[in-house]
Amino acid sequence: MKTKILSLSLCSAVLASCGLSIELFQPGDVSGKIVLPSTVVSQSLKTQQNSQPTTLAQASAVPGEYVVRLSSGMSAQSISKQGLEVRPLEVNGQPWAVVKGSSLAEVKNIPGVEYAQPNYIYQKLRIVPNDPLAQPGSTNNQWYLYEDLNGIGADHAWERKEEFKNTIKIAVVDDGYTPHADMSVNMFDLSNPGCIAATGVNCLDAYGRDASPRYEVEHLPGEESGLLSHGMQIAGIIAAETNNNRDIAGIGFNVLKVVPVRVYDKQGGTTTEILARAINTAVASGSRVINLSLCLTEVVNNRRVCYNPEDGGTDPLIDAAILNADTQGVTVVAAAGNFSSNWVGYPASNENTISVGATDPSKKRLNFVEQGQTYGSNYGPGLDMVAPGSSIRTLAISDTPVSDRTILDRGTSFSTPMVAAAAGLLYSRTPNLTNDQVRALLRDSGDVPADSSINNARFLRIDKALARLAATLDPSKYEGRVRLIQNNSTVKSTAYTKFAPGGNTLNFNLQDLPGGNYQIVAEVADSSSKEVIYKCISNIRVNGNWSRNLTVHYDSGNLPCF
Repeated sequence: MKTKILSLSLCSAVLASCGLSIELFQPGDVSGKIVLPSTVVSQSLKTQQNSQPTTLAQASAVPGEYVVRLSSGMSAQSISKQGLEVRPLEVNGQPWAVVKGSSLAEVKNIPGVEYAQPNYIYQKLRIVPNDPLAQPGSTNNQWYLYEDLNGIGADHAWERKEEFKNTIKIAVVDDGYTPHADMSVNMFDLSNPGCIAATGVNCLDAYGRDASPRYEVEHLPGEESGLLSHGMQIAGIIAAETNNNRDIAGIGFNVLKVVPVRVYDKQGGTTTEILARAINTAVASGSRVINLSLCLTEVVNNRRVCYNPEDGGTDPLIDAAILNADTQGVTVVAAAGNFSSNWVGYPASNENTISVGATDPSKKRLNFVEQGQTYGSNYGPGLDMVAPGSSIRTLAISDTPVSDRTILDRGTSFSTPMVAAAAGLLYSRTPNLTNDQVRALLRDSGDVPADSSINNARFLRIDKALARLAATLDPSKYEGRVRLIQNNSTVKSTAYTKFAPGGNTLNFNLQDLPGGNYQIVAEVADSSSKEVIYKCISNIRVNGNWSRNLTVHYDSGNLPCF
């Protein structure tokens, strides 16, 4: 053995003298700790939106009405003394108002006005549905609930229904409420959060400025029969009564209640002023989640579509209202839009929302043609989540004659309440979750869509989100191991070992390893299913003893350990 070492040393000296070298590695031990993420925090794919004062190009607005921000010390009353019609607003303690005037330029020149914009008009994302009576059956039409049918895994989530300990309110900011045989008034929370009719503050009917958000049948110009309630359809997906032998099952399995906040007139439109009040009312109502199945619109190529924030910024009052909700611990979920645009519509593009697109039953981006027009889910860099949006069976009420029924509909309007309901179930299980934790649980547990145009987003899997929440809060449900790889083969591995209750680290030690270059892989699996949930991989060099902590990540690729 000594002779071999001497020969190797002589060879090394000869090679070095020729300008060549070889490196000798010392054997050693590899040790350290596997480190779980200490908190569930997501990195939103959205870019910071520009909320600087601006006029949104081509966006629809109320003629002759302008939203103004007043300078410090000014009030709406001081503006009205100048002979102008004024409606006061307040967001985050800052005075705003709606002023009637002949032009934006005129309003900007009013003393005490530091910023002015049109009172923009928002439209609900409605696609006229197919006649539901032409659809087959009604007992098994909620395909979107079932994991094996490319759904959101609600059936598996319901296996944990005993963990849903808290009733959670979800505000549906839409056209109000209508009791249904499968969603009685008990599934709504109609508590008055302190409505002030004179100003509309904290009124569940933000449009009518009163405490009763009852749906009033909408009629589009030229149509005799009324439209079905958009809000009813959204509410049914979230909180239709479940396990009662009638119609459909709400995702909430009877622990979610809908707070209906009405914002629309009878033509289905609303304004900056009303929408901002509605978001504030939802916060005041004690809702933990707000559903916004709507968007600001603009005209592009003679077609009305959801507004693109890159065309000129966002709506500062709505940004402020959403920020206030986020600061108060309320999760805002918003629809990306139904116009196949390669941008996320506003306000879903706001960085403090969870934006939601729609998929078809194959988990590809929803696309379809309606009355000669092409529709489909919006997409783009700001998209956070996607969920089923095709052939969605939900509740409806006919007005000619009045009767309860179910309906099939499609669009991001109906994908969004699935994500809102999922957030509600996470809060039901663990009320002290933060917004960032809820966002991360939903995104990090989601499936990768089978469509490159939306694979930056994640497909909703509420069952996986709940499982991950349970494991995150109880590390003893995790087990971890470390492997060393050379030439694509595992050369040494620890056994899977459980994490201790309350701990987020696990010691490992691989002994007597030959010196050399390796890949080190840390894997953390669910103790029950053995599915790998967290993982990391890095290159290391063993030349004597090596020790380092390995931080694992949600298993979404070959992310480094350090």
